Amino acid sequence: MAAAVAFSAAGCKSALDKREPNLSELRDELMKAEGERMSAELISGVREQPFVIDGAPGEKCDFTVITVSPKGFSETAEFDYILEFGGTTAEGELSRHPLRDTFSAELGIRVRGSATLTVIGSDDYRESFALRSAIGPDDISAADALEIAENRLKGRIKELTSGGSLRAEVYLRFLDNPITTDGGYYWYVAYVPSEYEVYAVLIDPATGEIAAVRE
Repeated sequence: MAAAVAFSAAGCKSALDKREPNLSELRDELMKAEGERMSAELISGVREQPFVIDGAPGEKCDFTVITVSPKGFSETAEFDYILEFGGTTAEGELSRHPLRDTFSAELGIRVRGSATLTVIGSDDYRESFALRSAIGPDDISAADALEIAENRLKGRIKELTSGGSLRAEVYLRFLDNPITTDGGYYWYVAYVPSEYEVYAVLIDPATGEIAAVRE
């Protein structure tokens, strides 16, 4: 009976459970908000630390990245943030991106569902953003997206599997539309056996349909 129960439990594993040892990044939260003088974005999940795209998954930790895009501030503007979520508060300084007109901060925490971000900066600027998840209630889950990718790339995955183990790291991200400027979001699932080798699927979260494949 114990063997039967164990077999049943193993058979009920989702694709996400199965690939957990190979996951180098699971970015399953994306929040956005628009303000009067800047826009704000938050991404969150778990990823390996240190983060290195090399085909070998490492130890994972929680992460959250806050990014703001100011409009009309001076080149010397500086900003601090206060992030409130689930009864927890985190605060600190936002760092200027060396190449883009954005400021960001990375935290070793995981945020889900909703959060309030307050940005304080130059010229007595202070603005609060009600951040809400961009993942809709009817969108497919990360586990669903991974299942679709596994089926689409099953031939390639078989080639990368030896002794029952996948010889690649897996990246699973909910992100902004990377193929057009029409807006919207996609699930991106990638299998990376080495630094310069990537097999990936882009999936519409609303329909579950595959929008693009790299194989």
